[in-house]
Amino acid sequence: MLNDVQLRPARVWNEAVMRRKRLDVHGTTAAYPPPRGRFGTQLNLTVINIGPLVMKTLKLTLLLVGALAAAAPLAYSADSTSGKVSAVKAPVSKAHILSREELDKLLAQPGKVLVIDVRRPDEVSDIGGLPVYLSIQASDLEKSLAWIPKDRLIVTLSNHAGRAGKAADLLAAKGFNVAGAAGAQTYEQQGGTLAKAARPAKTAATAAAAGAH
Repeated sequence: MLNDVQLRPARVWNEAVMRRKRLDVHGTTAAYPPPRGRFGTQLNLTVINIGPLVMKTLKLTLLLVGALAAAAPLAYSADSTSGKVSAVKAPVSKAHILSREELDKLLAQPGKVLVIDVRRPDEVSDIGGLPVYLSIQASDLEKSLAWIPKDRLIVTLSNHAGRAGKAADLLAAKGFNVAGAAGAQTYEQQGGTLAKAARPAKTAATAAAAGAH
């Protein structure tokens, strides 16, 4: 049979195991006497409670997942917004925008080309225009299609080819032969020369007629 000296190591191990089981929920040991060694020496047992560490890691993981889930709709919204902005900036006209060189070549053929100026009369007077043109404002263009010859190559004109581009699209959709759109101010900035007509001076008769209406 085993004597007391031989059984002591087993008792020390059992005491250590029992002490581990007496850990409370906060990772601290209860007030139990520390186990002793074979010759009565105190054993220093280090017990690490990983419970709080695991809980903190889990909380951080959940917070990260929540943040990613919240950011996903915002990212989608940003992409959608970016797409909308790109769509707004897209060209509103399919018409070819004529450069100064291209417009000069077309103007050199007055018998084949017809320039339609879609600006207001005051814009034409203040800014200037081309020497020969047909004046039809953009708002009246669709109502005036019957007056536009279909045997001519059409060039539409506005200040910066914005309204002219829309007018060119309309005419092309109606079956007219459209060369493109041009801007009077753009043409002048590129070195072209505009013709400017002086406004007629108001006379007493003209002022009286205007006052009558």
